[in-house]
Amino acid sequence: EEVAEARKRLDAFAKKVVADERRNAEKLLADAKAAEASGANLVQQAGKWVAAREAAAKFPDLFEQCKAGAEAINRKIEEQKHKTTADAWQSASESATAAKVKYDYDAARTALQDFLRIHVEAPQKADAEALLGKVNADAQARLKAVQDAAAAPEIPAAMNELNRYSREVKDSAAAAEVNTLKQSLEDKATALAETELNKAREKAKKYDYAEA
Repeated sequence: EEVAEARKRLDAFAKKVVADERRNAEKLLADAKAAEASGANLVQQAGKWVAAREAAAKFPDLFEQCKAGAEAINRKIEEQKHKTTADAWQSASESATAAKVKYDYDAARTALQDFLRIHVEAPQKADAEALLGKVNADAQARLKAVQDAAAAPEIPAAMNELNRYSREVKDSAAAAEVNTLKQSLEDKATALAETELNKAREKAKKYDYAEA
């Protein structure tokens, strides 16, 4: 009789535990639904649905609702991620293209590199890398053109081209090369002036003042 009574008490306790667990699961399910209805942050909603799903593991009728709710929120989160990435790519590509047209290669690179750094696994990664390659190729072409101009024998014309490049082009990657070209032209101009001055001095020594 005592054993039967003990079992009865244990059964009652077990039933109470199950009932309490079900009430908790129902409360968490209600909280998840309320969060969704209120338009709460999707990550917060997902957290509530996961908590409800875990609490409802022993109750198939509740578990299926929680599972469906969690999956629906996860889909919304993924959709939001894709939209955010797509919007970011549109902004980055438009900014980079506009900067490239203005020969602002620094701004173009920054827009694309920031996108690639923030959106590491973006579906548009290959497009961003391709556009970055075009920006770098265009920058190299502009630099090559001014290098060729600087190699011309007419120093004033070459210096004009370098100065125009410096005014129009923003490319920190080429800054050192451009400065080197300018210094080289200035050195050539100085050497040429020295040569002409020495010639004048030699003529002066011969009392050829008229020519000097």
